[in-house]
Amino acid sequence: MSNGKFEIYKGSDNQYWFRLKTIKLVRRDNGNIYI
Repeated sequence: MSNGKFEIYKGSDNQYWFRLKTIKLVRRDNGNIYI
């Protein structure tokens, strides 16, 4: 859904993966909240 944000992170280093994993965890925990 938030492909735009992921694309920006892709240009960065491993931080992109870190953010993606964190977002997935938060999304699963809250089911509706994602940073």
